[in-house]
Amino acid sequence: MNTLQVAIIDDSVEDRDLMRWALHNNLEQQFVFVEAENGRQGLGLWQQLDANPPDVILLDLRLPDIPGLEVLQKLKGSSEIVPVPVIILTETPNSAEVSAALAVGAQDFIAKSQINPETLPRIVLNAIERFHLLKKLHQSESHFRMMADAVPVMIWMSGTDKAYTFFNKVWLRFTGRTIEQELNYGWLEGVHPDDRQHRLESYITAFEARQEFEVEYRLRRYDGVYHWVLDRAALQFNPDNSFAGYVGSCVDITQRKQAEQALQISEERLRLATEVGGIGIWDIDLLTRTRNWSNQGKAIYGLAPHDMLDFTRQLSLIHPDDRELVNSTVIQFRDYGTIDKIELQHRILRPDGQLRWVAVRGEASHIGEGAERRPARLIGTIIDITDRVQAEEALRQSEAQLRALAETLEQRVAERTAELERRNQELDQFAYIASHDLKAPLRAIDNLATWISDDAGSLLPLSSQRHLELLRSRVKRMEDLLNGLLAYSRADRYLGEAEPIDIRRLVEDIIELLAPPESFTITVQPKMPIVNTLRVPLETVLRNLIGNAIKHHHRPDGRVHISAEERGDLIEFTVKDDGPGIAEIFHDRVFMIFQTLQPRDQVEGSGMGLAIVKKTVESRGGKISLISSEGQGATFCFTWPKN
Repeated sequence: MNTLQVAIIDDSVEDRDLMRWALHNNLEQQFVFVEAENGRQGLGLWQQLDANPPDVILLDLRLPDIPGLEVLQKLKGSSEIVPVPVIILTETPNSAEVSAALAVGAQDFIAKSQINPETLPRIVLNAIERFHLLKKLHQSESHFRMMADAVPVMIWMSGTDKAYTFFNKVWLRFTGRTIEQELNYGWLEGVHPDDRQHRLESYITAFEARQEFEVEYRLRRYDGVYHWVLDRAALQFNPDNSFAGYVGSCVDITQRKQAEQALQISEERLRLATEVGGIGIWDIDLLTRTRNWSNQGKAIYGLAPHDMLDFTRQLSLIHPDDRELVNSTVIQFRDYGTIDKIELQHRILRPDGQLRWVAVRGEASHIGEGAERRPARLIGTIIDITDRVQAEEALRQSEAQLRALAETLEQRVAERTAELERRNQELDQFAYIASHDLKAPLRAIDNLATWISDDAGSLLPLSSQRHLELLRSRVKRMEDLLNGLLAYSRADRYLGEAEPIDIRRLVEDIIELLAPPESFTITVQPKMPIVNTLRVPLETVLRNLIGNAIKHHHRPDGRVHISAEERGDLIEFTVKDDGPGIAEIFHDRVFMIFQTLQPRDQVEGSGMGLAIVKKTVESRGGKISLISSEGQGATFCFTWPKN
């Protein structure tokens, strides 16, 4: 028999003697005693016995120095339970003090008037037994809470009154809230407003039916972001199998929800894409021998969504001339696995009699390895290609017509080319005649006028001498006109070899040839490019533009500037002067043949120069433009290929 140590804290010597007597007279249990006559001695006694605490404490509520309730609270300290069983000694068993002591953690109470050898030992032994049961329960709960805090999921518990009594640390870290904020129904504040009612109703319905439940809802994380959680709850039972509440666990399923949502969006897009694109989907499970067709796939065969479409009916809808091809291909694909992919185009006959062309594609997935490898599933598409087939047939017919037309056009082009070559030869012949046969009489007239002037010039009156000079100038103008016509006719047909041309050197040679007045200033851009081109056409263009700038200038001290800049594959040339300028209304006219802006008797010219320039530039793939206004000088810009 174990001896139990009893600590008595009471200021009454008679009461302490009475309690020792009552416990000593118990024949079933032996007791030893330690005593204190006030609260301070009691607390000091507790500290002395720290290594070997008493088995039970009998504590008087009415101590002279410290109230018994305060002593009890100091014994409990920060622990969840009082470390030893405490029995309250009182004069008034039903007082509020007794209730407060029991709430703090006292095991029982006894009125001093009821202390006797029968009652006191029974109360002491029962208190000790209940305390040990409570301690085991507390240790079990502490162990459970340690385990609950260690697992990587959120755990909660509720009692028989539906109120929530526990949340593990994982839950509190996730929500960023304290246990006090979450207890009872405080946790509902973190549930998304749209999910709150559903979550609460799921719990209450299951609670009243004593059933396990599972629910998904959004729970607010510490950063204010709502995450989807899966909450599963199981029933708790006491040792006597009575209902004790629920224990639940929550896991974050946000990524799963996002994946499901993405999958739904993808499936919806696929559905819309197949419907809009007219693509039917078919799926054959070879292990279960089941076939699935999308509504669009059935529609291609002219069937309604509820119509059955097995392989037998599918074959019956295929054109008789294509049926054997389809049947043999599917057998190889489905039954023997000799081919992994199929691509077929064939005709079908819909129930309404329409003939349609379809394109079928499919691919097999396999199970097994080596000799055991066999197809397990076939997935594919079907599309109506009738319009495409008809378009291809129309295209073939059009191509045949185009080929015939092309042959006809080639023959006509060859004929036109020959005709153009013949006319060019005639034009060359005419140009030769114009430059030779027509010039001969002009030279004779000029010679005759010269002889008359030399032989009888001094004898002729001044008016006749002026007429002779006018005659000779008109002959010269006619000769220049013929030369201009000849140059214009050949402007786009110059043949020769391209060569590297130093543009600055070319411009300097042209200026030297033109011999402008000494009072005239011509500047050339210091750095000019080198191009690989035909010399004569480019020289003709520059000579005409620079010559015009000198010839048509209204002052003897005029200025002309020539520049050239690279523009990709082209060179942009600029000839700019400060002469009289050209009114905008004449910008197009100056490039026409036989056009001059001043009377020919004032400025000698054939009116062919700029026409030859424009034709020459355009024949080389370039463009020419004029920027000018009356009295503001003129700037001619033209482009010329580098090579």
